[in-house]
Amino acid sequence: MWKKTEGEETMQDSQTDRPTLNTAVAPGTPGGTGKSATIGPSISINGDVTGEEDLVIYGSIEGTVNLKSNNLVVGDKGQLTANVSARVIRVEGAVKGELIASERIVITPNGSVTGDITAPRVVLEDGCNFKGSIDMDASKRPGKAPAETQSRPSASNGGGAKPQQPASNPNIRPVAS
Repeated sequence: MWKKTEGEETMQDSQTDRPTLNTAVAPGTPGGTGKSATIGPSISINGDVTGEEDLVIYGSIEGTVNLKSNNLVVGDKGQLTANVSARVIRVEGAVKGELIASERIVITPNGSVTGDITAPRVVLEDGCNFKGSIDMDASKRPGKAPAETQSRPSASNGGGAKPQQPASNPNIRPVAS
Protein backbone atom coordinates (compact mmCIF):
# COMPACT_ATOMS: atom_id res chain seq x y z
CA MET A 1 0.00 0.00 0.00
CA TRP A 2 2.85 2.38 0.79
CA LYS A 3 5.80 2.72 -1.49
CA LYS A 4 8.98 4.65 -0.78
CA THR A 5 10.51 6.47 -3.70
CA GLU A 6 13.74 8.37 -3.14
CA GLY A 7 13.01 8.97 0.52
CA GLU A 8 9.39 10.01 -0.04
CA GLU A 9 6.32 8.06 0.95
CA THR A 10 3.49 7.80 -1.55
CA MET A 11 0.21 5.98 -1.30
CA GLN A 12 -0.69 3.47 -4.02
CA ASP A 13 -4.34 3.60 -5.05
CA SER A 14 -5.83 0.17 -4.43
CA GLN A 15 -9.29 1.20 -5.65
CA THR A 16 -8.88 0.83 -9.39
CA ASP A 17 -12.51 -0.15 -9.92
CA ARG A 18 -13.64 3.48 -9.71
CA PRO A 19 -13.74 5.28 -13.02
CA THR A 20 -11.48 8.22 -13.62
CA LEU A 21 -13.20 11.19 -15.15
CA ASN A 22 -11.70 10.63 -18.59
CA THR A 23 -13.09 7.10 -18.89
CA ALA A 24 -16.38 8.00 -17.21
CA VAL A 25 -17.11 10.96 -19.49
CA ALA A 26 -15.49 9.74 -22.68
CA PRO A 27 -11.96 8.90 -23.65
CA GLY A 28 -10.28 11.87 -25.25
CA THR A 29 -12.91 14.37 -24.13
CA PRO A 30 -11.47 17.86 -24.57
CA GLY A 31 -10.70 19.42 -21.22
CA GLY A 32 -10.51 16.10 -19.41
CA THR A 33 -7.18 16.00 -17.62
CA GLY A 34 -7.46 12.51 -16.20
CA LYS A 35 -7.11 14.08 -12.74
CA SER A 36 -10.18 15.02 -10.79
CA ALA A 37 -11.37 15.74 -7.31
CA THR A 38 -13.50 13.07 -5.67
CA ILE A 39 -16.22 13.33 -3.06
CA GLY A 40 -16.21 9.92 -1.40
CA PRO A 41 -19.25 7.84 -0.47
CA SER A 42 -19.09 8.77 3.22
CA ILE A 43 -19.02 12.54 2.49
CA SER A 44 -22.22 14.58 2.75
CA ILE A 45 -22.26 18.27 1.78
CA ASN A 46 -25.03 20.77 2.48
CA GLY A 47 -24.33 23.98 0.56
CA ASP A 48 -22.64 25.20 -2.59
CA VAL A 49 -19.83 23.39 -4.39
CA THR A 50 -17.79 25.38 -6.91
CA GLY A 51 -14.51 24.56 -8.55
CA GLU A 52 -12.09 24.90 -11.41
CA GLU A 53 -11.39 21.19 -11.86
CA ASP A 54 -13.24 18.02 -12.82
CA LEU A 55 -15.26 16.35 -10.07
CA VAL A 56 -16.50 12.81 -9.35
CA ILE A 57 -19.20 12.49 -6.68
CA TYR A 58 -19.85 9.22 -4.82
CA GLY A 59 -21.30 10.92 -1.73
CA SER A 60 -24.28 13.24 -1.36
CA ILE A 61 -24.75 16.94 -1.97
CA GLU A 62 -27.69 19.22 -1.19
CA GLY A 63 -27.42 22.73 -2.63
CA THR A 64 -25.71 23.75 -5.88
CA VAL A 65 -22.78 22.45 -7.90
CA ASN A 66 -21.11 24.93 -10.27
CA LEU A 67 -18.12 23.72 -12.28
CA LYS A 68 -18.60 26.05 -15.31
CA SER A 69 -16.06 24.73 -17.82
CA ASN A 70 -15.27 21.41 -16.13
CA ASN A 71 -16.70 17.91 -16.11
CA LEU A 72 -18.90 16.30 -13.47
CA VAL A 73 -19.59 12.62 -12.89
CA VAL A 74 -22.23 11.56 -10.38
CA GLY A 75 -21.00 8.08 -9.46
CA ASP A 76 -23.26 5.06 -9.09
CA LYS A 77 -23.72 5.69 -5.34
CA GLY A 78 -23.84 9.49 -5.71
CA GLN A 79 -26.95 11.33 -4.53
CA LEU A 80 -27.52 14.97 -5.49
CA THR A 81 -30.40 17.21 -4.55
CA ALA A 82 -28.94 20.19 -6.30
CA ASN A 83 -28.96 22.48 -9.30
CA VAL A 84 -25.89 21.57 -11.35
CA SER A 85 -23.93 23.54 -13.93
CA ALA A 86 -20.89 22.08 -15.75
CA ARG A 87 -19.42 21.57 -19.22
CA VAL A 88 -20.15 17.82 -19.37
CA ILE A 89 -22.40 16.04 -16.86
CA ARG A 90 -22.58 12.24 -16.58
CA VAL A 91 -25.15 10.76 -14.20
CA GLU A 92 -24.62 7.20 -12.97
CA GLY A 93 -26.35 7.78 -9.61
CA ALA A 94 -29.38 9.90 -8.68
CA VAL A 95 -29.97 13.63 -9.20
CA LYS A 96 -32.96 15.75 -8.21
CA GLY A 97 -32.66 19.25 -9.61
CA GLU A 98 -31.89 21.24 -12.72
CA LEU A 99 -28.91 20.17 -14.86
CA ILE A 100 -27.28 22.68 -17.22
CA ALA A 101 -24.33 21.70 -19.39
CA SER A 102 -22.56 23.79 -21.98
CA GLU A 103 -21.62 20.70 -24.01
CA ARG A 104 -23.36 17.42 -23.10
CA ILE A 105 -25.43 15.55 -20.51
CA VAL A 106 -25.36 11.74 -20.34
CA ILE A 107 -27.67 9.66 -18.16
CA THR A 108 -26.43 6.07 -17.94
CA PRO A 109 -28.64 2.94 -17.60
CA ASN A 110 -28.34 3.06 -13.78
CA GLY A 111 -28.71 6.86 -13.66
CA SER A 112 -31.80 8.66 -12.44
CA VAL A 113 -32.69 12.32 -12.97
CA THR A 114 -35.76 14.14 -11.71
CA GLY A 115 -35.67 17.69 -13.02
CA ASP A 116 -35.15 19.75 -16.14
CA ILE A 117 -32.02 19.40 -18.24
CA THR A 118 -30.54 21.92 -20.65
CA ALA A 119 -27.66 21.12 -23.01
CA PRO A 120 -26.87 21.20 -26.72
CA ARG A 121 -26.46 17.41 -26.68
CA VAL A 122 -28.33 14.98 -24.42
CA VAL A 123 -27.89 11.21 -24.21
CA LEU A 124 -30.47 9.09 -22.39
CA GLU A 125 -29.06 5.57 -22.38
CA ASP A 126 -31.41 2.60 -22.49
CA GLY A 127 -32.64 1.80 -18.98
CA CYS A 128 -32.09 5.20 -17.37
CA ASN A 129 -34.79 6.96 -15.36
CA PHE A 130 -35.72 10.52 -16.32
CA LYS A 131 -38.61 12.74 -15.31
CA GLY A 132 -38.57 16.35 -16.43
CA SER A 133 -38.06 18.38 -19.57
CA ILE A 134 -35.19 18.59 -22.03
CA ASP A 135 -34.11 21.85 -23.66
CA MET A 136 -31.72 21.43 -26.57
CA ASP A 137 -32.43 24.84 -28.11
CA ALA A 138 -29.84 25.61 -30.78
CA SER A 139 -30.01 29.32 -29.97
CA LYS A 140 -28.40 28.60 -26.60
CA ARG A 141 -25.38 26.85 -28.15
CA PRO A 142 -22.19 28.89 -28.19
CA GLY A 143 -21.49 30.45 -31.59
CA LYS A 144 -25.04 29.99 -32.91
CA ALA A 145 -27.42 32.81 -33.72
CA PRO A 146 -30.89 32.59 -32.20
CA ALA A 147 -33.45 30.98 -34.50
CA GLU A 148 -35.77 34.00 -34.12
CA THR A 149 -33.32 36.40 -35.71
CA GLN A 150 -32.63 34.03 -38.59
CA SER A 151 -36.25 33.62 -39.62
CA ARG A 152 -37.73 37.06 -38.95
CA PRO A 153 -40.11 38.32 -41.61
CA SER A 154 -38.65 41.07 -43.71
CA ALA A 155 -40.16 44.53 -43.87
CA SER A 156 -40.83 44.08 -47.61
CA ASN A 157 -43.66 41.60 -47.01
CA GLY A 158 -45.32 43.67 -44.30
CA GLY A 159 -43.91 41.71 -41.41
CA GLY A 160 -47.05 39.64 -40.94
CA ALA A 161 -47.81 38.37 -44.42
CA LYS A 162 -48.17 34.65 -45.06
CA PRO A 163 -45.18 32.97 -46.65
CA GLN A 164 -45.54 32.61 -50.39
CA GLN A 165 -46.42 29.18 -51.75
CA PRO A 166 -43.83 27.65 -54.05
CA ALA A 167 -44.62 27.95 -57.73
CA SER A 168 -46.24 24.85 -59.16
CA ASN A 169 -44.16 22.70 -61.47
CA PRO A 170 -45.90 22.07 -64.85
CA ASN A 171 -44.04 18.74 -65.17
CA ILE A 172 -45.70 17.30 -62.08
CA ARG A 173 -49.24 16.04 -62.53
CA PRO A 174 -51.53 14.59 -59.91
CA VAL A 175 -51.99 10.84 -60.08
CA ALA A 176 -55.58 9.65 -60.48
CA SER A 177 -56.63 6.98 -58.05
